[in-house]
Amino acid sequence: MRHHVHLSTELIYQESTTIRTLVDSGAIGLIDAYYDINSGKVNFNAFHQPKT
Repeated sequence: MRHHVHLSTELIYQESTTIRTLVDSGAIGLIDAYYDINSGKVNFNAFHQPKT
């Protein structure tokens, strides 16, 4: 499941010029996350973080 979530985030980044431009400029970050039904926790993984 984690791999699918990451691939979806990658696809959004690659296919959306608006999101890609904002991420690359450091204006926004792109985070993938998934809900683990066994633990009840949401797990986050920074895909592209804003430049500081």
